[in-house]
Amino acid sequence: MSAPLAPGSGIEPYTGYVAFLDVLGFRELVGRPDSQDRLTQYIGSVDRAIQAAGPEVLQYVVFSDSVVINSRAGGLGQLEAILRACSTIFRELLRSRIPVRGAIAHGSFLRSNQPNGTFVAGRPIVQAYDYQERQNWVGIMLAPSVF
Repeated sequence: MSAPLAPGSGIEPYTGYVAFLDVLGFRELVGRPDSQDRLTQYIGSVDRAIQAAGPEVLQYVVFSDSVVINSRAGGLGQLEAILRACSTIFRELLRSRIPVRGAIAHGSFLRSNQPNGTFVAGRPIVQAYDYQERQNWVGIMLAPSVF
């Protein structure tokens, strides 16, 4: 991790892996009578998978049906960690009958955690989003930048 870009901004540059996951059928999911239980399963699955990677390895942001996971570095150990986390999330959500599609990319991005929000932006996020949008199947793929 590098120092913040601007004093007090809290925005930090990273080079690492980014996964963009899209929960399919989310509109139907939130419209169900048991939606609170199902959403709790969804968030719990994501959190457990990230925590299993170990402290300070992965970070995540959830917004509705979208999950962005990033590594804090770009080494092979971090690739393995994000692959394992995505696999765990995919497996757990499918067991709960919540389908997911996504992609993992690599590159430089910016991230900040503020008391009232989180900011994440950069090329690998856009690439991961684009590749998951192209899929017409349930699953998680690797974008070319990973190779």
